[in-house]
Amino acid sequence: GCWAAAFDYNSIAEHFVNNPNGGGVAFIGNSRYGWGSPGNPRFGYSDRFDATFYNMLLCKGLNNLGSALSMDKAFYISRSRQENVYRWHQYQLNLLGDPEMPVWTDIPRQLSVSYPDTFQNGMDVTVVVRDGNDLPVEDALVCLMNTADMYERGYTNVLGEFKTTITISTAGMITVTVTAGNFLPHIDSVYAKLLGPYLAYLTHTIQDDISGNNDGLLNPGESAYMLLEMENFGTQNVTNPTVLLSTDDAFVTLLDSVHVYSGTVTPQSSIQCTMSISIASNCENGDVTKLNLLATSIEGTWNSFTNQIIAKPVLFIRSDSLNDENNNGILEPGESVDLYYSLMNTGYGYGYDVNCVFTIPDPYLSITGGGNQFWTSIPPENSASGMLSFSISASCPDPHMSLINHSISTTESYVFPGSLIVAIGHFGFSDDMESGTSQWTHAGQTDNWHLSSYRKHSGNYSWYCGIESSHTYESNSNDSLWSIPFHIGPNTRLTFWQWYEFTNYGTDGLYVIIKRQSQSDTLDFIGSGGALDSTLTIWNDWFREEYNLSYIPAGEQVQLCFSFISDNDDIAEGIYVDDVNIEGDHITGKKEIEFIEPVSYNLSVYPSPMQHTTNILLGIEQSAQVKVTVYDICGRKVKRLVNGTLQQGQHLITWSGTSDSGRQLSHGIYFIRMEIPESGFIFCEKIMLIR
Repeated sequence: GCWAAAFDYNSIAEHFVNNPNGGGVAFIGNSRYGWGSPGNPRFGYSDRFDATFYNMLLCKGLNNLGSALSMDKAFYISRSRQENVYRWHQYQLNLLGDPEMPVWTDIPRQLSVSYPDTFQNGMDVTVVVRDGNDLPVEDALVCLMNTADMYERGYTNVLGEFKTTITISTAGMITVTVTAGNFLPHIDSVYAKLLGPYLAYLTHTIQDDISGNNDGLLNPGESAYMLLEMENFGTQNVTNPTVLLSTDDAFVTLLDSVHVYSGTVTPQSSIQCTMSISIASNCENGDVTKLNLLATSIEGTWNSFTNQIIAKPVLFIRSDSLNDENNNGILEPGESVDLYYSLMNTGYGYGYDVNCVFTIPDPYLSITGGGNQFWTSIPPENSASGMLSFSISASCPDPHMSLINHSISTTESYVFPGSLIVAIGHFGFSDDMESGTSQWTHAGQTDNWHLSSYRKHSGNYSWYCGIESSHTYESNSNDSLWSIPFHIGPNTRLTFWQWYEFTNYGTDGLYVIIKRQSQSDTLDFIGSGGALDSTLTIWNDWFREEYNLSYIPAGEQVQLCFSFISDNDDIAEGIYVDDVNIEGDHITGKKEIEFIEPVSYNLSVYPSPMQHTTNILLGIEQSAQVKVTVYDICGRKVKRLVNGTLQQGQHLITWSGTSDSGRQLSHGIYFIRMEIPESGFIFCEKIMLIR
C-alpha cells in the first residue's frame, strides 16, 4: 500500500513495530506510493518486488530480512538505470526492523541435542544436533558460555556436529544454547569441573577390512572395525575402565560394542578401544549414525558422543560439449557427432571399477564409439572424462527428439541409470529484424506494427507499434505481432531487447505471450505505472529481457506473440522490440548455473583434489579476527591453519595435508572452514586428499 512506511511522518509501520502493547517484529513497506498494473496481477512494479523478495526468502535461502530485501533490490538494479518506477521503488521500499532477524519459513520444530552430562576443563566436547526424525541438523548455531571466561560458538557440520574445547578457570555452570532455522531454541546448563578424572571420546578411524573394500570409509553393507581413542581429560587417574558403544540407529548392528581396559589411564593419556559394527546394505549416501560412548570405572561414569557418515558413490553423466561435423552447433541429419561428458561422483564414497554402457533405442541414431566405458576408480567429489560418438541417419526428420540411455555400475553392484535428451535439427527461433518481415505476421485494432529505423538495438531496424511520423502510439490500440511457428528444444530460453516510454497511468503496455498447442502463457506485461505526476512519462533505455521456457516439453510447437494495448487516455512513444532469440540446448544434462549470494569475504581452494599441497586463498574485506580450520569427514578438527587477525586484502595459505601434530593425513574428504566471528561469516569448502 501507499505511505504505510513513511517514517518521516507518523506512519503505520512505526506504530506497528513500536507499539508498547505488542505489535510486529518488522515491517517492509513503501514510504510513498506502491504501484500495481490494473488488470495484470503479478506484473505491477510493486508486485514484482514482492514476488522477488519472497523468492529470495523462501526459495534462495536468504532467511535474514535485510539480506532478502537487499538482494530483491539488487535483482532490479539493471532496470533502475533511468528515472523510472524501478528506481522509485529502490528508494522508497524500506525495512523497519532488525535486518539480521532470521525468518521462520515453516512451523518451528523441536531440536534433539546431545552432549556430555558434565564437562571437564581441557576436554574436547562434541555437541550433536538432530531433528525430530533423528536426522542431522546442519548449520545450527551452538553457543557455550559461562559468566566468567568462556564463550565458544560455531555451526554444526553436515553430520550435525559442533566440536570445541572446554577452557575454564573456575568450576561452574556452562549454558548451552542451540538455534537453527525453523527450530525452537534449545537452552540448557551443564556443570563444568576443574578437577577429577574424565574419560571421554577423542577421535576414531574406520578399518573396513572385515567385509569391506578397506578404503577407510564406511559403506553400505560393510562390516568394519572402529578404532576408538578415549582420552582422560581430567586431573586424576582412571582405573580399569570399561567402554560401552551404543546407538539408536536401526541401520547399524553392533558386532562388538564393549571394551575392557586393564590398567590405569593417567591424565592427558589415551587408550585405544577396538569395536566392530555392521551397516545395512540399504543405507544411502550421507546417512549419519550417532554413536554413544559410556565409560565407567570405580572413579565414575562419563558419557560422550560422535558420529559416522555413511559413504556411497553417487554417479551421473554431465554433458560438457557436442562437436558436429560442420561445427555450426546444430545436430543435423547425416552428421557424425562426438559428445564429450564428465562422469560425476558427488557422493562421499569411491566409485570402484565403474562401467558406463550407452544405448540408443532410436532407429535414426547409431553409436559408433565409446558405448562401453570403464574407469578403475572415481574418488568422491571428483569426475572422469569420456566421449561418446554417434551418427545421425540422413533420413532422420528435422526437427526430431531422441533419447540416449546410460547405465552406470560399480563393483559394489551400485547401479545409476539415466538418460539424455538429444535435439536433432532446427529448434527455436531467431530474428535480428534485418531481413524483412517474412518471419512475422501482425494484425489488430489499429495494426500499427512495422519495422522502424528510428530506434534499434543493433543493425538498422526494430519492430515498433505506433505512428512512424509522430513516434507515438494511438489510443485504444490492441495489436499483435506473431512469429512463425517453431519447436521448443531442451532448456529453452527467450531473450529480446526492448526500449519503451509509457504514460504513468492507465493500462498501456506490451504483453509477451507464448501460444502453445492448447493454451497461451502470458510471460510478462511491460507497461504503465509510476510516480504521481501525470505530466511525466516512464521510460527505459534498451534492456535485455530473458524468460525461462524450460517448463515447456521439448519438441512442442509454439509461437511467440507481442501484444500491444493502450487505453483511451494519454499516449507516449511506446515500445520497440529487437534481436529476438529463442534457443535451447541440443542435449540435456549440462551444468546448471547456481545462484550465489554476494559476500564481502571469500574462500577458495585449489587444486582439489590435492596430492601434496593445496592453496587456500582468503579474501578479507576489512581487518578482522579470522579462523581457518581443517576438519575430517567425521567433523574432527585436524588442523588449525589460521587463528588471528588478518588485514584487509587477499591472503594465500598453503596446506600440505598434515595434522596439528605434523602427521600425514590419510586420503579422503576434508572440509576447510573459514570463520569471521565479528561479522558472523562462515564458509566451508570441500577438498579431496589423494595419497
